[in-house]
Amino acid sequence: MNDPISLEETKRALQSLKNGKAVGIDNNPNGILKSNNFTSILHELYNVCFLHCEVPDMWFQSIICPILKNGKDYRDPLGYKGISLMSTVAKVFSQILNERLVRYLENNNLLSEEQNGFRRLRSCLDHIYSLCTICEIEN
Repeated sequence: MNDPISLEETKRALQSLKNGKAVGIDNNPNGILKSNNFTSILHELYNVCFLHCEVPDMWFQSIICPILKNGKDYRDPLGYKGISLMSTVAKVFSQILNERLVRYLENNNLLSEEQNGFRRLRSCLDHIYSLCTICEIEN
């Protein structure tokens, strides 16, 4: 958990980025970051941040873009939802840390068996199905 970030972790997180997505506040397109030219640079940056427990202030900023909801009138301000575009470099770093944390929790059985949301190969739908089944039996 506290080991330096491996080059493989950085590569895996970068390759998971989807091309053609909107850029964040840092204006770094996913396709550019995924190129081999940036992998080692980002790997070094992530390890410096990890070692010193500090990240650039810019990583805490985002751009909120209003997106019109389906079927809503564009003239109605309530017809929009906000989408936050954060730094792509920060997103990759967050993904690396999240994968480490999830792996640690799963490998050490630190998550309750009842926790199904946001877990690999599990779904909240399992709980909904169980609840519906119980309600049907009770009625």
